[in-house]
Amino acid sequence: MAGEDFVNEAGSFPAPISPLTCPASRHRFLIQMETLKPLRLALLIYDVFRLLVLAVLVALFAGPKDNTLAGVFPYMIYAAPNCLFPLMSLFLFLKFREYRVFLPLYMAGKTVGAAALIGWMGFQAPLLTVNIAANFPASLWYLALSLLLFSADIGTILGAYIIIRRS
Repeated sequence: MAGEDFVNEAGSFPAPISPLTCPASRHRFLIQMETLKPLRLALLIYDVFRLLVLAVLVALFAGPKDNTLAGVFPYMIYAAPNCLFPLMSLFLFLKFREYRVFLPLYMAGKTVGAAALIGWMGFQAPLLTVNIAANFPASLWYLALSLLLFSADIGTILGAYIIIRRS
């Protein structure tokens, strides 16, 4: 039979050679995985920070003028999709081997998020120019936080790329 060449003495197929079954490769794989753990922790911390900053930005600039919790809460739907990024970072941090196949999806989501943030800043530009004269510190905080989020999103995309290349 054609498959008899691959059957061992016990009558079963041998286990395929993979980085996890070969002792030398397994050791090298685990060392690489542990060296990338601080980077995965940094992704998790940043994604939680990003979600909080986006919620504050939405509450400050998309809410009604009365600034009550009931008036601002419906606008939080704009920040809600960003809850997936901290969850993904948490899963990558805790169970990297199982979830590393989702890193390209994570990068794609971050790219779309960075582009949407720039688009949102573009649509807010007329409102921002009107508010600069009325409330200069708040407008400056808005601009600074938005640019910080954009640059950090680019950093997370590069970090995920490094993780993909080294794992």
